[in-house]
Amino acid sequence: MAEMEAAQLKEEGNRHFQLQDYKAATKSYSQALKLTKDKALLATLYRNRAACGLKTENYVQAASDASRAIDINSSDIKALYRRCQALEHLGKLDQAFKDVQRCATLEPRNQNFQETLRRLNTSIQEKLRVQFSTDSRVQKMFEILLDGNSEADKLEKAANNLIVLGREEAGAERIFQNNGVALLLQLVDTKKPELVLAAVRTLSGMCSGHRARATAILHAVRIDRICSLMAVENQEMSLAVCNLLQAIIDALSGEDKQEHRRKEEALVLGRRQSSVLVPAALRLPSPFDLPLSSPSSDTKKDLKQITNHLLDMLVSKKVSGQGRDQALNLLNKNVPRKDLAIQDNSRTIYVVDNGLRKILKVVGQVPDLPSCLPLTDNTRMLATILINKLYDDLRCDPERDHFRKICEEYIT
Repeated sequence: MAEMEAAQLKEEGNRHFQLQDYKAATKSYSQALKLTKDKALLATLYRNRAACGLKTENYVQAASDASRAIDINSSDIKALYRRCQALEHLGKLDQAFKDVQRCATLEPRNQNFQETLRRLNTSIQEKLRVQFSTDSRVQKMFEILLDGNSEADKLEKAANNLIVLGREEAGAERIFQNNGVALLLQLVDTKKPELVLAAVRTLSGMCSGHRARATAILHAVRIDRICSLMAVENQEMSLAVCNLLQAIIDALSGEDKQEHRRKEEALVLGRRQSSVLVPAALRLPSPFDLPLSSPSSDTKKDLKQITNHLLDMLVSKKVSGQGRDQALNLLNKNVPRKDLAIQDNSRTIYVVDNGLRKILKVVGQVPDLPSCLPLTDNTRMLATILINKLYDDLRCDPERDHFRKICEEYIT
């Protein structure tokens, strides 16, 4: 009875597919998969659902379903070709090439397979050319930057080129995979402002729109070190580090959505690092073997840790006025809701509970007193704006009463 119903659901899915209702077709195939144990039917259902995944651009699911069909029948030519198409869209050209090569072996006269083989071969060769070219450029730049005898003009040019590469997806990924973060930290360790700036700006470009890299870089560099760089008495440095933190926050929270986000699964952090840039003996333990966390759990912990460090910066005497301003700018931009229609104001509640007294301390600073924290002309104004934004972001009277109580207790 169940097998008959599964066959009927398969036919129903086929009808939906022909009508281009791919969502309904996927639903029918999924229901049928739960009802049958017949291997031939299972292979057909997975293969058909893979076709739906291709049509809806859900390439990860399409590749997974095609693989299940291939596990049942390794010569399933339709499943092989559909997995090839999905893998190509995911940027896994070498794996896609192997699948279509198998297809062409099974059906050597199929012109579609032959054309796909030629196209993928060309794409792979171009990818390798760009990769090796980029690897060579990155290696050369680090050699110049880490050579204490390099001429000033060469240093400046190499630093600027590295920043540009970090903003390009191909360049960022090559730096990332070839122990580049460890080398960038070596630039930071030189304490030479121009090299530290180059490292920070390169890291910022690498984090932009890519949660996997942003997570790895945050853990490798550490938030306390990032904040200490932002705390220095150097406006250009402080602003550059602020931009780095904003890029990390945007990537972790999903605010910075770029087209390559869909391909992150092909760029997982645990990828094997090559040895192009540094000999194995000099390579630091990899900070990249981290799970790609969802927007909840670990990512929320990272965002909360960033918030805590920014709040601590507000009341630290070791932080320059410029650094304090940038910490306030980041809190102003990232804590209150951008749209009050969103119900969740938990970030504001957290900052009110754990940071309102610190913000009030900044507002209450008297510049003429010896105990005054380092300030700029804008610091207290930025703190006042943050207090107003936090209050406006509260959703109910009990929250506002709690806010006022903290203020009254601090004043008295």
